[in-house]
Amino acid sequence: MRKLIPVVITLMYFLACKPATDISVVPDIEFIGMNKDTVDQNVKQNDSIFILLRFKDGDGDIGFDNNDANIFIEDLRDGYVIKYASPVIPGGESLSDVSGTIQLLINTQFNVCCKYASGQQPCTPALGDQLYDKMRYRIHLVDRAGNESNRVETSEITIRCN
Repeated sequence: MRKLIPVVITLMYFLACKPATDISVVPDIEFIGMNKDTVDQNVKQNDSIFILLRFKDGDGDIGFDNNDANIFIEDLRDGYVIKYASPVIPGGESLSDVSGTIQLLINTQFNVCCKYASGQQPCTPALGDQLYDKMRYRIHLVDRAGNESNRVETSEITIRCN
């Protein structure tokens, strides 16, 4: 029985230890999809898009205690950036990695507008022949250490210029 105790303790030690991963401390994101690909601009009604991302971060230091923005969503037509603050993931030395999904809500009010080739003021109802506009977002996040993730692009979004 005495000979069995060191074996049990050693076995418990190896089972309790989480295997080291080789996930980078620089966040990595992947675009999974959106709930729809066509929205109305914000002139007459409010609409929204949900964007789903997958993320991995080797040390899990995602989000800021003071609610600073750490997710940046850039309109590729004109560079307009929507900023979001994610919930805080504690991180720390005992945490070997964190992964999961992030769902972003893009509310069209003040954020999604038609840009007219004719020079017509953006976000106004279409006056000419341009009834739709097309766009994509480029998204990245920043962790507490200042590491910027890779940048991903959404699929194409059609905006009704009503």
